[in-house]
Amino acid sequence: MKKLVVGILAFLGRATLVLIVLAIVGGALTVWWFRNRAREAQRPPVTEVALPRGTRAIELWFPQSVGGGLELETREVVEDDAQGEKVVRTVVGALLDGPENAGLARSFPEGVTLSHVYRDPGGGLYLDFSNQLRLSFRGGSTAEELRKLKEQMYAMLKDGGPAPTGKWADYEAFIPVRDFKARHASTLLTFDAVTDAIAQIEAKAEAL
Repeated sequence: MKKLVVGILAFLGRATLVLIVLAIVGGALTVWWFRNRAREAQRPPVTEVALPRGTRAIELWFPQSVGGGLELETREVVEDDAQGEKVVRTVVGALLDGPENAGLARSFPEGVTLSHVYRDPGGGLYLDFSNQLRLSFRGGSTAEELRKLKEQMYAMLKDGGPAPTGKWADYEAFIPVRDFKARHASTLLTFDAVTDAIAQIEAKAEAL
C-alpha cells in the first residue's frame, strides 16, 4: 500500500510538472501574440507604389545640317510602347519630332503626322503619312525618275555616255569608275537595289 501511495504521488508530481511547463509556454505565447498584435496595429498602412515601367533604347539617324552625313541619336522609350505596332509609331513619332541636337536637320518636314500603320501577312510594312508630307517635302523623286537615273548611270559607266544632269549632276564624280570594270557592279548595286525595291512595292500595291 505504501508503494502504491508513493507511485501515485510520483505520478502526480510529474503531471503537475508537465502542467506547469505547459502553462509557462502557453503564457509566453500569449504574451508574444498580444505584443506582436500591438506592434502590427501601430504600423502605418502600406501604400502600393506603382513601379516605373522598363525602358529600352532606340537608335535614330538624322541628317547633318552641314555636310550631308547622318548622325546617331539615342532615345529612351517605355518598354510597353516598344512592342508590335506601338514600336513603329514610337520610332516614327520620334523621327517626326526631329533631332535634339541643334546641329542636325529634320528627317521629315514639320507638321507631318503618321496616320496609319499596316503590316501585310508577308511582313511588308506600310506607313500612311498626312498630306503635309507631300505638300512640304523638299526634293524627292518619282519612281520613273529613279529608273531613268539607273539607266543613265549604266550608260555612263558601261557605254561611255554622259553623266546625269540637273539634281543628279553630282553623279559625274563616278565617271573615273568607267576605267575600272571590276567596280561597275558594286557602284551600280545601289541603283539596282532602289529600282528593285520600287518594283516590289508596286507589285504589292497592285495585289492589295
